[in-house]
Amino acid sequence: MKIPASFYQPPQILSILIFWILITRSLSPGNLLIGGLVAVLMPPISTRRVPIQGIIALLIATPRTLLQAMAEASSMVSQGFRSRSVIRKEPWPAWTTRDPLLQFSWVVLLALTPRTLVLSSSDEGITLHVETSR
Repeated sequence: MKIPASFYQPPQILSILIFWILITRSLSPGNLLIGGLVAVLMPPISTRRVPIQGIIALLIATPRTLLQAMAEASSMVSQGFRSRSVIRKEPWPAWTTRDPLLQFSWVVLLALTPRTLVLSSSDEGITLHVETSR
């Protein structure tokens, strides 16, 4: 049996376990056991450098996306859910530079908006299911 690489990284295990406890809000022995297993089996966090331009672009896009999510949610509440769905493919933003962390962050931002569902991703871009107003 191969021991996961994260087994040798106690700070990562401890931080994942703390995050697990904060999410589940439980200190029961069973929950701690599950959280400990998740923490040990997690792949090691990469310490490679992420391009600073990508991080800045992500930080700029985050508030704009949060405002868009709030606007979409309030329009869905006030107008109801009268819409049509469109499936479209979009290329990765230039600032992701094929970096997995930045691409994952972009997918999370897109999935945050209530009218957008990320269906798949590939090297070329992402496929979205978007609910648009009629």
